Amino acid sequence: MKAAIESVRKRSPKEIIVAAPTACTTAIAMLQGIADQIITCVTGSTPYGVADYYLQWHDVTNQEVVGYLEQWCSRYSKGISR
Repeated sequence: MKAAIESVRKRSPKEIIVAAPTACTTAIAMLQGIADQIITCVTGSTPYGVADYYLQWHDVTNQEVVGYLEQWCSRYSKGISR
């Protein structure tokens, strides 16, 4: 998330708003200095798994991630070299 915010910041947006369904207080504190706003539905103060807040959850495999990235590249990365 931090890398994404820093990347977007380089494009000089008017404002950066980070929104996530859940986040721990440590993560929020880490992002407060670089995001303009942080919005979460649930904030946890103790270590927990994000999956704890979902009725249905599965871990994404490396193969799924690579597939999603390839799909994105084929749709949106015209002219971007890999």
